[in-house]
Amino acid sequence: MKINIVSRWDSSVLFTAEAASILLALEAAIKSGANLRGADLRSADLYGADLYGANLSGADLYGADLRSADLRGANLSGANLYGANLRSADLSGANLPSPTTILLANWGTLSDSLTADLMEYDSSNHPERAAFDRWVEGGPCPYEGIRVQRAARFTENKKVWGTGTLKSAYALMLELFKESDIKF
Repeated sequence: MKINIVSRWDSSVLFTAEAASILLALEAAIKSGANLRGADLRSADLYGADLYGANLSGADLYGADLRSADLRGANLSGANLYGANLRSADLSGANLPSPTTILLANWGTLSDSLTADLMEYDSSNHPERAAFDRWVEGGPCPYEGIRVQRAARFTENKKVWGTGTLKSAYALMLELFKESDIKF
């Protein structure tokens, strides 16, 4: 089937391929040297993809499955990783977006220690820390009714609230990489 990889900004076609999946079309684009800057790859199933050296700067990878993907040397600067799954990906030598952007990938369930630290970080970026205390006591989600998004995406654990240490986004990113078996 014909697959077009389009720009997230103006829907112009960046690459066209006859392929059975977006993953195969993307790999063909990379092998041909196509510039995929700003590619719209929202929710793409890229599990195990060979994206070695790809120029995905500014790409929209919202919700993309990048588990076990080879992203060595890839340019991901400015990429939207909100909700993307990066577990077991190889990011060796990759040019990454900011650590705060990395924290918005989909990290799921983590160790209690890392969860506690991420909850502390998330609450430090919230307009009202006390909203987390109310949430633990059975109140509404701290983000209900406010116009700010979470600072990190992971599965919360009320039992560890208040036990974490506030760390920088970079330190948390490195811990996430280690725990999620991501090479960096």
